[in-house]
Formats: sequence, C-alpha cells, structure tokens
Amino acid sequence: FEAIRWILTTGAQWNELPSKYGSGKTAWKRFTAWKKQGVWKDIWQKLLVILDKQDKLTWEIAYLDGTFASAKKGGKK
Repeated sequence: FEAIRWILTTGAQWNELPSKYGSGKTAWKRFTAWKKQGVWKDIWQKLLVILDKQDKLTWEIAYLDGTFASAKKGGKK
C-alpha cells in the first residue's frame, strides 16, 4: 500500500518507485487488481463519509476527476 501511496502522491511513474518500496511492477499489478476489485472506490466512498462527519467537505465543490491533469510526456495534439 505504501508503494502505491507514494506513486499517487508524487505523480511519479511506476518505474521510478524507490527500491525501499519494492518492485514498481508488483505495486502496479496490485494497484490494477485492487482497481478491478473496486477497492479504490470503496476507500474513496468511506473517506467521504468520514470527512463529511467531521464537516471537512464542502459538497458544492467536492469532486474527483483526473481529466485536468496533463500527461507527463504530452499527448496527441
């Protein structure tokens, strides 16, 4: 989990994962498997409930979308 968290918080590529976290390929496989199993969606939904109970969300502006993030190596123009 720490390897995946590192990737998600740094924006680094899987092959840039520091060796102290293990193999980037293994972390990617685990991330992908958990995605297919719905683990990330479950975590996100549970986190929203926790944050809402703590009054830490403004629902009028809360969203989760990665379409605004630019591609590291560019994309088709």
